[in-house]
Amino acid sequence: MVEKVLRIVTVLFKQRPVQEPVFLILHRCLNWSGWELLKGQLEPSEIAEEAVKREILEETSLKNIRVIKQVNQKMNFFDKVQQKESEVFGFLVEVLDEKEVSLVNNPVKEHDGFAWVNAKTVMEKLKFENTRQFFAVALKEMEEYK
Repeated sequence: MVEKVLRIVTVLFKQRPVQEPVFLILHRCLNWSGWELLKGQLEPSEIAEEAVKREILEETSLKNIRVIKQVNQKMNFFDKVQQKESEVFGFLVEVLDEKEVSLVNNPVKEHDGFAWVNAKTVMEKLKFENTRQFFAVALKEMEEYK
């Protein structure tokens, strides 16, 4: 059996009064360059929701969040760096924090920028098709959740 790397991906959003929500995208600079959703690898014996909270804190310094639900779609891709298949579980996460994102606490330094943007801009900026497909499913589930 082929060993898989288990990962999480998050759709972080902020609700705004009388406006559409905004979503966090990160500009990746490690191993490739482009925009992505926040993602990370599960640690041994860690459950996915714990990984979501840990990765959000590590990569953005945001603490006040609410995990809404696991998205009913997984992504799979081949990790060229680790030379392993990756299975990715997605989550919708609402940011309740008013403080701004900070990238300085991430020891890996994989991102050099971030943006809060509307859904249309997320779809335009995400680098990979499988991530855009995942985001579209997450958006639909977000609408159903309301």
